[in-house]
Amino acid sequence: MENIIAQYGSPFMAAILIGLGCGFSCGSTSTVFLTTYIMGNENDTKKGFFSVIHFLLGKIMVMILLGLISSLMGTAIIGQNTTIGGFDSKIILNIVEIFTGIMILYKLFKKKSCCDKKSCSKTVTNKEKKERIIEHVPLWLAGVAYGMTPCYPLAVMLLFSATLTSLNACLLMLVFGIFNSISPVIIYGTMAGYFSKKMYKEIPQYVHLIQGMAAVIFIFVGVYPFIIK
Repeated sequence: MENIIAQYGSPFMAAILIGLGCGFSCGSTSTVFLTTYIMGNENDTKKGFFSVIHFLLGKIMVMILLGLISSLMGTAIIGQNTTIGGFDSKIILNIVEIFTGIMILYKLFKKKSCCDKKSCSKTVTNKEKKERIIEHVPLWLAGVAYGMTPCYPLAVMLLFSATLTSLNACLLMLVFGIFNSISPVIIYGTMAGYFSKKMYKEIPQYVHLIQGMAAVIFIFVGVYPFIIK
């Protein structure tokens, strides 16, 4: 710990530098998740951007919580392995992926059933707007799951948190989470929303097929680790 403090000067400087480095170099898996989700579930550039924001908010919130718990316990709650108190945290990510696929399928069949019955009225549209909060649940859960995924930068930040007061630990992880979120994933997510919008306009006949494929991919990726065990 002394070597780390000497290298970065302060925990908050470490949070900024490590957060930036991690954001640009470790975001490949979350980028794949978000672009697949947006292409299969959204149809607008703005919605694509806000999908990324919802994901990042879930990620930052769980990092703050982990920092608080580490401070209260006086030890890093997550190390570089994949367990939290003996529980494999990667299982959470697998469950979220399965849940996301099911949510996309549910929305797909609900929309198709609605249009088949020619009941897509203004009333239904207003109801769907109210359901947007529920639709964002997979993004929040995915952000939480990715935020809990063990890695060296997160382990270092939680070690710092274990030496700080609860308030400072929360602030530290907030700073780390914000700078960790400054990454190309925001650009990729927005671009995915743009291309999804183009897809809806130019090849609407294939939209349901692409959405179904995205759902199947999520379910397969989530189930596969349980099968091979």
